[in-house]
Amino acid sequence: TYWTSARFEILTWDGQQWQRAARVQGNPAAPTTTHPFAPRSTDRILLWQPAGGGHPEYQGVCWLTEVTLLP
Repeated sequence: TYWTSARFEILTWDGQQWQRAARVQGNPAAPTTTHPFAPRSTDRILLWQPAGGGHPEYQGVCWLTEVTLLP
């Protein structure tokens, strides 16, 4: 069983505030998921999961093992 978070957002810092790069909803339970977004320049990435956004059986847990950003 993959305990993939169902809902979360990927945000980037623009020097003054966080900007949403991607909103993920209905993320499938899988060993790997990919979430493309428009290229941008940043020195910070934030993955934010709202309350209840985890896997349906463990909604309060953010299931994240690795993040890879491709150029």
